[in-house]
Amino acid sequence: MTDEDTNTIELNRRRVLGGIVTIGGAAAAAGAGTFAAFSDSESSDGNSITAGTLDLTTGSNSTIVNVNDVVPGTGPIAESLTLNNDGNISGSLDVIVDSVTSSENTVQEPELDSGDEDASQEGTSNTTGELANELTLTLSLDGTELYSGLASGLQSGDLTSGNSGNGENYSMTADSSANFEIEYSVDSDAGNEIMSDSVQIDLTFELNQNDSQ
Repeated sequence: MTDEDTNTIELNRRRVLGGIVTIGGAAAAAGAGTFAAFSDSESSDGNSITAGTLDLTTGSNSTIVNVNDVVPGTGPIAESLTLNNDGNISGSLDVIVDSVTSSENTVQEPELDSGDEDASQEGTSNTTGELANELTLTLSLDGTELYSGLASGLQSGDLTSGNSGNGENYSMTADSSANFEIEYSVDSDAGNEIMSDSVQIDLTFELNQNDSQ
């Protein structure tokens, strides 16, 4: 190999190395540029999930009717109770008859004269009064009649389910109210046999979460 060939090879080797150095420097510069990209961020604080509330209230007194002096021909008289949904979600209101109790109580002399029996007499077990057969009741919710008939015909059960009454499930939105009413009257043809008799009706008002919630 001549000196001229040796010089040519050396020159070409330097050019190649120079090119490699140049390419490497460009790649390094490109890599350094990646760390200079724009960026931004936002925060989301205070995320919270809280259960809703159903709160059925009736005020300080939930007794609707409490009278002790009805007579033949009394009524019709209506008494009512306001039901409030003080919660923050809607609910379905049920009106449930827990029990209907008809009591003879004491038997007065005029009752005995009319043929009524005294449970204290030997061989007599009559403790059911006759008032339930002479007392007509109408139970309604916001004007919708749930039951109308004699007290003796009122049975235990849910009046708003459509099974034992005429009503349908009643929806109460949050912060709304409903009016439940009992109207009663005594048959004017009733006689002395109803003296001191009583009818007690125990009710439960139940507010349940709607199925759609």
